[in-house]
Amino acid sequence: MIIYIEYVLIENFIIDFLLLKATTKISKTKAKKIRIIISSIFGAVFSLIFPLIKVNQIVVILLKGLFGMILTLWLYKWNSKRQFFFSLGIFLCLTFISGGLIYSVKKYLISNELIILFSILSVYIITIIVKKIVNNVYKKKNVSSFIFDIEVGVGKTKINATGFLDSGNGVYDKNHPVIFCGVNVFKKLLNNSSVKTLKKISFFSVIGSDEKSAIVVDYVKIYFNGQANIIKDVRVCAIKKSIFCDCEFLLHPALLNMENKEMENETA
Repeated sequence: MIIYIEYVLIENFIIDFLLLKATTKISKTKAKKIRIIISSIFGAVFSLIFPLIKVNQIVVILLKGLFGMILTLWLYKWNSKRQFFFSLGIFLCLTFISGGLIYSVKKYLISNELIILFSILSVYIITIIVKKIVNNVYKKKNVSSFIFDIEVGVGKTKINATGFLDSGNGVYDKNHPVIFCGVNVFKKLLNNSSVKTLKKISFFSVIGSDEKSAIVVDYVKIYFNGQANIIKDVRVCAIKKSIFCDCEFLLHPALLNMENKEMENETA
């Protein structure tokens, strides 16, 4: 099989560009496109020259790691070593995963055109998958500060659950904040003989006005900063749609700042 230099340069330039671009996206680094292009050109040239260097496998790994550091270093004016090494780790991981897949592609394909096409396509798919995985991790990490362990009590019934603090929940029954839960949880609370049934509560949302039946539970205990905040006589409504992050309750932001809350020195 004849390998043309221009094919190697084009293939490696595009692959390096995709890997470096994905690295900046995942690490949340605002690198200039011209820096990514220049780094990709250096990477393509290195990939062309490197096979001509006859060294043992250990030196090969060290040289590739060193060149990866140079490419990453050129990308951005790094503010800290931690930020740089985090981005370098991402780039090396993407390169390692892509390298294995490209090796498989080249092993089973003969045509240069097909090798280039499938190699680039494979790297593109890998970068998309990795970005989605990392973004989901970031998302879960960011929302975790809005999720609380709670306990809802009415009569002899106590439900331990998780609640998502919804900053957009502005529903009140007069001066009392209203929280929401799923239908199944609501039925458990409603089956208790101590439940006080309220009239229907009207409120407005982005999809229009709505009206729901509510009950008053004895208390809601929200674990926060190593303490249990107890809010008494809380209004609870049921909603049919699922609550964010599979939580059982949708909390009202006012619950964390209510003046009539009691404090217990408990550990969550």
